[in-house]
Amino acid sequence: MKTSNPFLAQSKPKTKRVAINKDLREKVWIKYMGNKTEGKCYCCEIKPIHFTDFYVGHNKAVANNGKNHITNLRPICRSCNLGMKTKSIEWYKKKYYSTTKKGTSKTTTKKKIVKKKAVKKKTGIFSTMGNMRNPFG
Repeated sequence: MKTSNPFLAQSKPKTKRVAINKDLREKVWIKYMGNKTEGKCYCCEIKPIHFTDFYVGHNKAVANNGKNHITNLRPICRSCNLGMKTKSIEWYKKKYYSTTKKGTSKTTTKKKIVKKKAVKKKTGIFSTMGNMRNPFG
């Protein structure tokens, strides 16, 4: 298909992404979690994940020519998977989560800054409804 737009003509054709099959998902889980049914996210080490409900993250993203090979995959939580986008798991882990050992206990601190949602001031008719008496009861 020919196009007159020079930007579209230079873009690479998108290859269809291959889904990670059930067998490979199980192998990734067993490699990092063993025979446990639950564990912590490989990346943040905070959020619990379950063998039936976890994301398979790529250490080297598919967008950066990463492969769907067990050596490139890790069991992670949804928020880490969405947060790292095309960064590697190890880079994301190092940047946003630090792990220090004190004696025998391991402390994980989340460095990521969480934005607080602004609370809008109630105005108009609905702001005074809380003070009204219910006429039906």
